[in-house]
Amino acid sequence: MFPGLVSATVHGSVDGTRVINCLRWESAEQLAALQRSPEFQQIARGFAGLIEFDPRQCEVVHVANAARIEDDS
Repeated sequence: MFPGLVSATVHGSVDGTRVINCLRWESAEQLAALQRSPEFQQIARGFAGLIEFDPRQCEVVHVANAARIEDDS
């Protein structure tokens, strides 16, 4: 459905005031292509006035998983 999408996770703040949607893409170009698509534009219009977007493009700087942390102890 979304070419290039690797994963999506949604985090809600404990106080219920914020939601962070973290999307991982194979490339920035694939994300940009999706954002330009008529289908995405229609979905985005549905959220107009309901939520405040603060988009950021980030790079992974560290990944840890429980098994690796235990092995390093």
